[in-house]
Amino acid sequence: MLSSRVVHRIIIATAGGLALVHTVPNIYPSLVVNYYGFNNVEMPQKIEDSYQVVAKNMDLYKRHKVKLFINNGSSSVSAGTTLLPGAAVIGVSRLFLYSNVTELSESGLTFEGKKINMTSKAGQKLSQSLLFDDDELKFILAHEISHLKHLDFLTNCFLPPCWLYFTYRAILVISNYSPANLVAKLLLQFSLSILSYWFFNHKMSDFHHKQEFSADKNAALVDVSYVKGGMSLMLKRMQLNQALRALHGDVEKEFFSYEGNDLRDWEHPKLTERLRKLEEIYVQKYVGVQTNILHENLKS
Repeated sequence: MLSSRVVHRIIIATAGGLALVHTVPNIYPSLVVNYYGFNNVEMPQKIEDSYQVVAKNMDLYKRHKVKLFINNGSSSVSAGTTLLPGAAVIGVSRLFLYSNVTELSESGLTFEGKKINMTSKAGQKLSQSLLFDDDELKFILAHEISHLKHLDFLTNCFLPPCWLYFTYRAILVISNYSPANLVAKLLLQFSLSILSYWFFNHKMSDFHHKQEFSADKNAALVDVSYVKGGMSLMLKRMQLNQALRALHGDVEKEFFSYEGNDLRDWEHPKLTERLRKLEEIYVQKYVGVQTNILHENLKS
């Protein structure tokens, strides 16, 4: 009886901890800024102006409550909601600070701790995938605004702790009908736990993928320039991964596919799939003629 109470309390505490880990940064998004922020770099006016245009086009509620910051990484991030006092933040990649190869060279970007020579053949290929235009910026901002509008962070806040608790309760119920042998009972509980964890990972991945596809779609439907920016962005990310794969040889082949998909990123769909869906939106809404941008660019 005592041991079951201890286990129950541990499960409750763990579930509560999981909820807090994902909830606190969205209640206090300033924590995200402190963690991801790039040395308190001032936000360029061009990015601020683009945000105002995109937020208005997407009918973002209380868009003045979203703070922009420069993210030290290569991807955009967002946290919080305009519905709470802590408001929301969007982190734009530091790569949007640079508009030409010279600025990239002077930015201090490194690859495996070494400064990248942008004048070399490999550096020139990398630079092509590290410089972005206004349409790509608008797509990024619209994508993150979609996450904020639809409160996508709630999936991480509630699903993991709820899944953990109900798995625990379900295993207790099933154990009541299991053999009386202690070893057999423990083996059954362990097997059910592993099965539940495996299934949970797959469902979480599915949820994240649907959210990413939805954010891409919402951004792409704003205007043709947005969907073009999204397609261009996916291609550049694929080209970057292809360049990293070529630079690092066999080791990077474990991380990046030949097409340029990131094999380690389980939260986001494959870049090839995201590009394909954006192509479909572009064709169906704006063109009406079948194209194959993905295959044409991969060949080139």
